[in-house]
Amino acid sequence: MGFSWANAGATLTTAALTSALTGAPAAPAQARADAFPCGAPFEVTIGRDVHTVQKCPDWSDSGRIEVYADTSVDSGAVGEVSVAGDQWYECGRQGGSVYLSGGDVGNDWWARTRANTGRWGYVSQLYFKGGGNFEPDAGLRRC
Repeated sequence: MGFSWANAGATLTTAALTSALTGAPAAPAQARADAFPCGAPFEVTIGRDVHTVQKCPDWSDSGRIEVYADTSVDSGAVGEVSVAGDQWYECGRQGGSVYLSGGDVGNDWWARTRANTGRWGYVSQLYFKGGGNFEPDAGLRRC
């Protein structure tokens, strides 16, 4: 899942603090609850194709989110989506990592959508509201 404004600050868990002080490995972190999961699936028709999609709450400080050809920024941008409202996404899958805020916030989950250019591609779930770092959206179907 992606970055949440509510979780923007760094937190230190008891397990991490114990690990730092004693040198013992910390227990794996539990996935955080997703306060903004994607909505119920519905269908959209594009040309002759019917796609099952979901509206997902997303955000961007620039007002737009780039859509990439594949699940990596190295695949090249094919367009963008506006974040004026919730964008629809078809499904999610893991891919390359994307980081924000000097590496403090990151995600390797991506969501398939259609860009403003009409081309299909992937948006980093870093731009999805809610959830934690390196977690998929709690409600988005998997590709």
